[in-house]
Amino acid sequence: MSSENSYQQQIASLERKVARLEDLVFDIVHCVEYRDDKPFNALTSQLMIYGDERIELFFTLDYICDLLEGRPSASKSHLLRRKIDDKDVFRRTSLSEPEAVGYLSEIVGPANAEEMLNAFRRQYRHK
Repeated sequence: MSSENSYQQQIASLERKVARLEDLVFDIVHCVEYRDDKPFNALTSQLMIYGDERIELFFTLDYICDLLEGRPSASKSHLLRRKIDDKDVFRRTSLSEPEAVGYLSEIVGPANAEEMLNAFRRQYRHK
């Protein structure tokens, strides 16, 4: 029985890896195909952010943009599990641009934070 469980665990692990690789290939294709009109897809592909991490980044950026626009959305905050160290951000009603870049620096690093925010806005917020 234990060897059967071990095989099932290995199969499940391989299935997860294949799913992540499929997602990465999809993003890379989009990076090449949509370089100008899909800057968020291009940048996440370039930085090799994919799978659950990319989805979580998307929701984090969406929430941060809501705060930047003065439209906090409590319904979105539950989607952000572990990315930002300062959990007080989820009780805020607004956010300044430097604060937003600071929070994003915790996720994508200071070198990419402002570019990521701008790429997300161009692709999804049209700003």
